[in-house]
Amino acid sequence: MRRYKKEVRYAICSFLCTLLILFLLAGFVIADKNTRRIGFGDEEPIIVLGNRVNQPCALSIRFMDKKYTLDFTDEYNLKKSIDGKIKSNLNNAQEFFSEVYFKANKCVEKIRFVCK
Repeated sequence: MRRYKKEVRYAICSFLCTLLILFLLAGFVIADKNTRRIGFGDEEPIIVLGNRVNQPCALSIRFMDKKYTLDFTDEYNLKKSIDGKIKSNLNNAQEFFSEVYFKANKCVEKIRFVCK
């Protein structure tokens, strides 16, 4: 029973520490944004998605006067190519099965005609 209480205490302590660190980071972001707005009249957002024409799938983050960019263009292009291949394969499968269904119906009609 003591071990269980100790594990619960560690879990709660870890959760609270993580929560406090997240609040600290949120405070930094809020203070940074308000300082820029009041001191410099800067209204540029902190997080921008797809900021440039040549990088439509990029995430730009501005924090403490540093700019970080995460580029997801390659992943987006890979997803588009996979989607295109899946759609074309589904169309081919649909055509194939409709042809098989049509031929099966013809065979059934011939069998019915012969059996009458």
